[in-house]
Amino acid sequence: MLLTLAVVSIVALAMSLVVRVKRRRDQRDMEQHSITAEDLHALLASDQEVLLFDVRQALDLLAYPEMIPKAQRIAQMKC
Repeated sequence: MLLTLAVVSIVALAMSLVVRVKRRRDQRDMEQHSITAEDLHALLASDQEVLLFDVRQALDLLAYPEMIPKAQRIAQMKC
């Protein structure tokens, strides 16, 4: 019984560690591919060619209909 409890505890601890590492990696990836509004404004004001995609869902567009200048709208695919 004690051995079973120890094994279950170790497995639960390992799983929580894996989840924590994955969340941190995902957060780093998000930060790496994110840009602040001020940086985006400066980039759009420059002469650099920028690819900008608006991937908001339809309900988000209804709530916030403002379009980002030079952004290409990509509609959600229906399955």
